[in-house]
Amino acid sequence: MVMKELLIIRHAKSSWDEPVQGDHERPLNPRGRQAAPEMGRRLAARGLIPERLVSSDARRARETAERMAQAMGLDDEHVILEPRLYAAEADDCLQIIRELPDEHARLAIVGHNPTLHELADYLVGLAVTKFPTAAVVHARFDVDRWAEVGPDTGECLDFDYPKRK
Repeated sequence: MVMKELLIIRHAKSSWDEPVQGDHERPLNPRGRQAAPEMGRRLAARGLIPERLVSSDARRARETAERMAQAMGLDDEHVILEPRLYAAEADDCLQIIRELPDEHARLAIVGHNPTLHELADYLVGLAVTKFPTAAVVHARFDVDRWAEVGPDTGECLDFDYPKRK
């Protein structure tokens, strides 16, 4: 059986400096601009470089995915924007995951809370009270195809976040 690995990544810390700016266009703040590449470097150091990062098209998620990809030595072509992730519920995210191309064994999904926290809990029983910004869940699924991903098909191998040393 071929395994599938999924990195569930919450976007890094965003800025609230411009209250008139729409939610979709909020950028990362300085802490977020530092945390995203740091988490990318941590993944690369553990050999967990995804073949693609599927990201919400919201600016803060897109910037997180791009900064992480760059820190892992990937170019922007590895970042795929998925507009449905912006306002998605956990079941919407699962549908997007099930549509991912089977030729990829390790992918990342970059999006928003509380949706990703709910998704990680649903898929791999991630029982944590907080899912911090720039947090990464490393999940492995005992499936051959992304369409087979669901509860009880995988396990959480790691939960990392910027303040964890």
